[in-house]
Amino acid sequence: MLKLSAMSFIRQSRRLSSTYVRFDEFLRFRRNQAAKSMLIQVSGKDSSSDVKSYLTSNFGPLAGIYHYSVASSVKRVTRSAPSVNYHWVIAEFENKASLEEALKACRYPDNAVPFRSHMCWFSKPLMGLSKSTTPLDNSIISENLDEKKSSLNIPLPVNSTIAEQMKILQMQMKVSETSMRARFLTVHHLEQSVKALFPNACALPFGSSVSGIGSNSGDLDLVLLLEEKGIFPKSKARQKKIRLQFQRKMLTSGGAADARHQTVRTLELLGDIVRFFIPGYSQTHKILGARVPIIRFVSDFTGLHCDLCYGNSSGVFMSELIYMMGCIDNRFQPLIVTIRSWAAARNITNPVPGAQPTNFMFVMMVINFLQHKQILPTWGILFNNATKEDTRVTEDGIDCTYLRDIGELQKYFFPKNGHTTLEELLYEFFEFYANFDFAAKGISLLTGSTSDKPINTAMYIQNPLDRQLNVSRNVNINEVSRLQNEFRSALRTLEAKSSGQSKSLTDLFRVSVDSQHMRQIEVKKLLED
Repeated sequence: MLKLSAMSFIRQSRRLSSTYVRFDEFLRFRRNQAAKSMLIQVSGKDSSSDVKSYLTSNFGPLAGIYHYSVASSVKRVTRSAPSVNYHWVIAEFENKASLEEALKACRYPDNAVPFRSHMCWFSKPLMGLSKSTTPLDNSIISENLDEKKSSLNIPLPVNSTIAEQMKILQMQMKVSETSMRARFLTVHHLEQSVKALFPNACALPFGSSVSGIGSNSGDLDLVLLLEEKGIFPKSKARQKKIRLQFQRKMLTSGGAADARHQTVRTLELLGDIVRFFIPGYSQTHKILGARVPIIRFVSDFTGLHCDLCYGNSSGVFMSELIYMMGCIDNRFQPLIVTIRSWAAARNITNPVPGAQPTNFMFVMMVINFLQHKQILPTWGILFNNATKEDTRVTEDGIDCTYLRDIGELQKYFFPKNGHTTLEELLYEFFEFYANFDFAAKGISLLTGSTSDKPINTAMYIQNPLDRQLNVSRNVNINEVSRLQNEFRSALRTLEAKSSGQSKSLTDLFRVSVDSQHMRQIEVKKLLED
């Protein structure tokens, strides 16, 4: 791993946060990349140069090429048997025409379902042809996605401040370029696979993969919509009145129960398609009794654990709001990553749903705290100052209309505490919630304030989009009590400073410390979604 100094990381972070890209533009950019890309299985990293040479000489120039390896999802026969690593190349063409020519040149293997997709494998030269001797191209980016997913140590320089360490942690934990491309290719693969049935289908990632606070080890949440309308801004071009309409089955209008029944039946069909026909997906499970029914599966091509829901676009808009918070203030993302890492290291959160707090709850709590500090705007400001172009309504009627232009936000919101350091914010976050009256008060991101709880639950955090929902409804009183004890313990750790002794995030996480050169954080379980 390339080791950079604390200041190098900080300068890089500032450069990346200085340019604002709208969320819908970010989605379009990544979707267009995936639409011009192929995912090719190869025998090893050395084959990457051969693939690059073959594609450019036969079909056209490439805009980028990335190599990665993932472990096989097939279980080993015995524990002593070595694990098998599969190697893949993501090749993005400069134009779609070149990609189409490459796909036309692909052939179907014998005794297999003839399924056309952007996923293929690179075979050995035919008999009689000389073996390729293409030299290794050092410009090809290579990454082991499993290494970061399972066991990554983050080196934190001893002589750096906690604020610098928080930025280093965030920069190292963020979703890498290769992982981001792999995620959008996985989503594109699913979208293309169902377009024969639903020509206007749109599959989109949501959650930490795209909100700016995720990591390579996070799962991939994705939603399938039968149409993409309502997600991206409408074209300003005036359309002529169309009198021709397709014959179709009408969506149910018999109330919430019928709508849920239709969602479940659609997911059952999608689950069978994923399991029996789409190559590269395995370990398919239908979890249809949850509040939001999902299909859970593993992408063998990318090693990603995927949760697929249907028609629930509110998750995309929630991801957009969180993404915007990171664009408004560059302290938001490192603060979130640090607190979620702390919660995972202290076993406060659990990847398995239950009575413990979730990562999403901590995101809501951090945003509310920064609203209290007047660093981030209340979401009521965003909702109340939306323009006509910001209008978005989900399939089930949730109004997700809010101001999306950060430049316009300056007319309505004047941030304060711009010079408060990350270390100070971390301390004040723990202090704020260590003294919070969870028994009587609830949290609202709409107002950025606290109020009496509308329902009798151990903890109440209002969902800012679907406002009838309590984000923390499953958390019990014992977990709330333990959570506040952990807040107080974190405060004591940050306050304890012996003369001449450097403070480190490892003290907060309570993991082993290498006192000679680097302090390292074992993040095997950190930031799992």
